[in-house]
Amino acid sequence: MTTAELIVRYTLITVFVGGTLFLIATFVLFDIAFSDMCATDIREERVSPGGAHKAVNYTWGCGATTANTYMISVIDADDDLGDKPRAWVFAAEGAPDVRAAWENHDSLIICFDTTKTEFRPGEVDGISVVIEHTVRGRRGSTEKSRCEFSDESLLD
Repeated sequence: MTTAELIVRYTLITVFVGGTLFLIATFVLFDIAFSDMCATDIREERVSPGGAHKAVNYTWGCGATTANTYMISVIDADDDLGDKPRAWVFAAEGAPDVRAAWENHDSLIICFDTTKTEFRPGEVDGISVVIEHTVRGRRGSTEKSRCEFSDESLLD
């Protein structure tokens, strides 16, 4: 192998390795710089009648290029949600009308009016979670919905 061929070979290896390291460094710096763009914006918190838990109704978004997600989490009453969703029992995209109320100390009712949803029905830390889909303008329905509340609690 001639000296010129060795120089070309080592130059190509150096460019390849240097380019790879540059791309890795760029991705790492990009991730560090923009990892905190996502944030929660608390809409309301409702403490359970027993005072042990609270339902947190909030939006979670990651900037202007993505739609906000409207979420409800059930956490300990003296706990803060923080900047990342956790212990969530309901999530919906867009701008839905989402409301939550405590039926009693261990039962939470979540009412929403949207179709793009994801939820975890059942129990969270012993709290029964009931989710009802409300439809605006429903005619002829004689059913009384548990979603017809305007107060902090259904206990009133």
